[in-house]
Amino acid sequence: MNSTSLRSDPANRQIALLGVLSLVMMMTRFHHEGSVFSLPDASLAIFFLAGIFLEGPLSYWVLLILAASVDYIAITALSVNSYCISPAYLFLAPTYAALWFGGRFIKKSPHRSLMHNAALLALTVVFSSSLAFLISNVSFYWYSGKVSGIGIVDYALELMGEFGPYVGATLFYVLAGLGINALLRSLASIRLSRFGSL
Repeated sequence: MNSTSLRSDPANRQIALLGVLSLVMMMTRFHHEGSVFSLPDASLAIFFLAGIFLEGPLSYWVLLILAASVDYIAITALSVNSYCISPAYLFLAPTYAALWFGGRFIKKSPHRSLMHNAALLALTVVFSSSLAFLISNVSFYWYSGKVSGIGIVDYALELMGEFGPYVGATLFYVLAGLGINALLRSLASIRLSRFGSL
C-alpha cells in the first residue's frame, strides 16, 4: 500500500490510524506508571484521539478489547502485578468511554479561532479525564473488594496526589498526538504542492 492509496481511500486511512493508536497503546500499557525505561500509559489519550480521528464506535470496542488483551498478557506472561484486576475492572469500559466521547465532542465542535479551539480542547481533555478518574477510582473503591477499613473521604485524600499526573499525562499525549498529526498533514501538503508544480 503506498502513501497515495492511504490519502485517497478513507478506509485505508482509518485502518492505518487505528493501527498507529493500537501500537502506541501496546508500547505504553504494559507498565502503567512509567519509569526511566518505560513511558506512562497512553490509553486514556488514545481513546480521546480515537474519538477525534476514527469514524464510528467500532474503534472504541477494538481499542477496549486490545486494552484488556494487553493487560491479560502483561499479567499472565510478564508477571505484571494484578492488583487492579477485580470486578471493578469492568468499569474501564465507561472510564474509556468518557475519553472517547470527549474526542467525539471535539470532532463535532465548530472550528473557530485558534485560541477558542485550544481552550475548548484543553477543557474537554481535563473534563473527560477527570470524569474517567472519578469513574475508575469510585468503582475501584466500591467494587474491587481491595479497599477496606478506609472511608471514602480518606480514600479520596489518598488519591489527590494521583489526579494531577493522571490528567497531565493525558493532556500531554493528546497534544503530542495532535501535534504529530498536524506535522504529518503539513508535510503531506508540501509534498503534494511540489508534485503539483512539476
